[in-house]
Amino acid sequence: MNPVELILVLLATSVALAIGADRLRLPYPIVLVVGGVALAFGSGLPRVEIPPELVLVIFLPPLLFSAAWFTSWRDFAAHLRAISLLAIGLVVATTIGVAAVAHALIPGMPWPVAFVLGAIVSPPDAVAAAAVMQRLHVPQRLVTVLEGESLVNDATGLVAFQVALAAVGSGGFSASATVGRFAVVALGGIAFGLVVGWLVSHVHRRLDDFLIETVISVITAYVAYIPAEHLGVSGVLATVAAGGFLGWRNPRLFSPLTRLRSRSVWSVLLFLFNSLVFILIGLELAATSDLVTGDATGQLLGWCAAIAGATIGIRLLWVPIVMYLPYRIRRAIRREPGSPAVGKGTVVVAWTAMRGIVSLALALALPRTLADGSPFPHRDLLILLVFAVIVVTLLGQGLLLAPLIRVLGFVDDGAAASQERDGLLRGTERALDRLTEIDNTSIIVPWLVERLRATYEEPRSSAGTRERARRSRVPADGRRPARVPAPAGAADRRRARRRGRDAQPRRDLRGCPAQAAAGSRSRGAAAAALNIVTEASSRQSAGELGTSRRSRR
Repeated sequence: MNPVELILVLLATSVALAIGADRLRLPYPIVLVVGGVALAFGSGLPRVEIPPELVLVIFLPPLLFSAAWFTSWRDFAAHLRAISLLAIGLVVATTIGVAAVAHALIPGMPWPVAFVLGAIVSPPDAVAAAAVMQRLHVPQRLVTVLEGESLVNDATGLVAFQVALAAVGSGGFSASATVGRFAVVALGGIAFGLVVGWLVSHVHRRLDDFLIETVISVITAYVAYIPAEHLGVSGVLATVAAGGFLGWRNPRLFSPLTRLRSRSVWSVLLFLFNSLVFILIGLELAATSDLVTGDATGQLLGWCAAIAGATIGIRLLWVPIVMYLPYRIRRAIRREPGSPAVGKGTVVVAWTAMRGIVSLALALALPRTLADGSPFPHRDLLILLVFAVIVVTLLGQGLLLAPLIRVLGFVDDGAAASQERDGLLRGTERALDRLTEIDNTSIIVPWLVERLRATYEEPRSSAGTRERARRSRVPADGRRPARVPAPAGAADRRRARRRGRDAQPRRDLRGCPAQAAAGSRSRGAAAAALNIVTEASSRQSAGELGTSRRSRR
């Protein structure tokens, strides 16, 4: 089987597994992991040999760039403290804790190799967690915190991985040198990524073609990553910085229609990349099957359980102590009661420790040999341990996350729906402003302007009334607000107004020949004006809806 045929088989398998995951109502990464294990041990597919130095270059740039591109930076800034404690503090703590456990349990594992293992398993992945939470309608703030953590902790874990790899190659580990190298690599990567984002934004500003702009967006991920790696700075942070800058400038650089189309393209690309990595790690695992045979099987299973337990346990301790305990202390000092919703959110965040795509890619990216030609120490064992952590967290914590949320009794706080209503209102206001501009130019007859204005005034007034009523009725405990009914007689008024609109043009045209002639001459202009107004409203609404759904995801 040639490589092209093998890739097509893997893609077809991933699509079939994704369909099965949808039917079973399970996050597709969980099903892909099971499929990868089945392919590794129960199929006759050949082992896939991917050069380790190409794994990060092929898979990581688009994944990181898209995550930064579609991040809602407004929500990110609102939860910056929680995201920083999870994405930086917890990643460093997990790296150190897992390295200490591995160094103590596994004979002959040096500290640099142990830190490589800790860095690989340190960043959680929010793909499976976000899929479960969106289906169960948990409060939007939890999804925002977990997705923001996933964005930043990928960068933190990858920089720690690169520093640990350099320590393995040099044969030593120095805390002061590591901190200094970490700072140089991180700051240099961020600066380079911002420069790339600024340059690409000027290119986008001069374009108005969906196809070309989408291709440039995909290429930008690699343009930021590859040169940064050659310059000796973090290509990961460069990619995240470039994607974040362009995502922040997104509404000013692209039309709403282009943003919606590009989101569809990115969704397909991300699914393909995620699916291939999950399947490929299963085939790569076949190379480690020799490790789990013989007398050392029990010992290996014990090591896998210890590393997975340390990865989960560190998060279960960190979140309540570092994040929830200070909140309770502040409340006690102010003599204020604590909110039960905060405690429930702490439990969910502490339990959400699933590992995924980044850990898989880093495991595949481990070099087979060092610079001097010697084999990389414990490479097959590291891959086995990483895969064990992924399987335990995805299948164990991932499958139990939905029952846990149901037991805690979460309800949607309505933040996503409120943002969606705000987007629709802003789109309606833009359409009304455009109508006023058209009315001042006398392009269309006055009665047609009034008809269109009434079409947009009614939804704006009713939506504004519902939103004000919803905000005034939100209880302190965060329960679901009561549905606000439409004002009495609104349907009758709409029907009467519609009958009046339909009758008004015919009456005017019949009663005044001059106006009939003017209406006949302006019929094409009126249709064009209607299209302009409709397009203005739909584009603005689509842009705001895209912002809302991006923050929701």
